[in-house]
Amino acid sequence: MKPRHKKRDLIPVLSLEEIRRLLNTAQAIGPREHAMVAIGYHFGLRAGEYGLLRLEHVHLREREVYIPAEKGSHACTQPIRAEIVDLVPILSRWLKVHPGGPWLFPARAGKLGVSRFDIYYLFLGLWKKAGLPDRAAYPHILKASIGTHLLDAKAPVTGVQNWLRHISIRSTYAYLKYSEAAKRQTEDAMKALGKELRK
Repeated sequence: MKPRHKKRDLIPVLSLEEIRRLLNTAQAIGPREHAMVAIGYHFGLRAGEYGLLRLEHVHLREREVYIPAEKGSHACTQPIRAEIVDLVPILSRWLKVHPGGPWLFPARAGKLGVSRFDIYYLFLGLWKKAGLPDRAAYPHILKASIGTHLLDAKAPVTGVQNWLRHISIRSTYAYLKYSEAAKRQTEDAMKALGKELRK
């Protein structure tokens, strides 16, 4: 059973500084953990998608990764963007010590990909070592964080929808409430409207 928190108690997104801290902590622990956090944030993976990734999906020479579909998402091949996190050296280090088998992140025991259960408990340990509260220790926070950070960087909503592979744009719009850039744009629009009204 995965750790459960009441939804209202969860921290919705991590700051850029917290993402950096998490990546550094994962790197210090090992190449597997570093690769999981990096690819999770880079592509905005859902918990179940880690266990669906196969070695054949990763094309480092072409700098692209095929992301299988889970609920609410569509499968597609996406480029590795070094501007976000350069996955090529991170994944290369993991592949050098990969234990074998078809899965990019195999389960500790068995012939399947890593399970949701393992993901949740792995991330809980990582978050604690990074000094982050356990209320932020759930895999989807990486997806919410990259989505919000892209919106803060003024990426268009449709562009973020495509990057996160959302089937419905409503899923992407949910991140706008966490975006500081969206809040500032709304405040600027209100000021502009006020000036027009006072003419």
